[in-house]
Amino acid sequence: MLGSAAPAQVAEPPAVSKHIAKILARADGRSPETAYKVSSVRDEYQILQALGLAPGSQSLVFRKKPYDMLEATDPKTGAKREVWFDISAFFSTF
Repeated sequence: MLGSAAPAQVAEPPAVSKHIAKILARADGRSPETAYKVSSVRDEYQILQALGLAPGSQSLVFRKKPYDMLEATDPKTGAKREVWFDISAFFSTF
């Protein structure tokens, strides 16, 4: 058939592990008060991937405990947002 092309394949996001799903269910990551409680930097990047966000700049923030704040971008819309992570489980303060 002339002019008929196969439909474009859309990549499916990878399945979210049970560990990451639990973290996502307990918080929204929009502020220090509602930060995702993670046990590693790897968790942070897996959460961003699960949310469909691309990582940008990262800041270490100390309040009552240590946080990583990542500025992430939604590649579909270009919208930027801050994503907060409570890193007190693995980052020791001095």
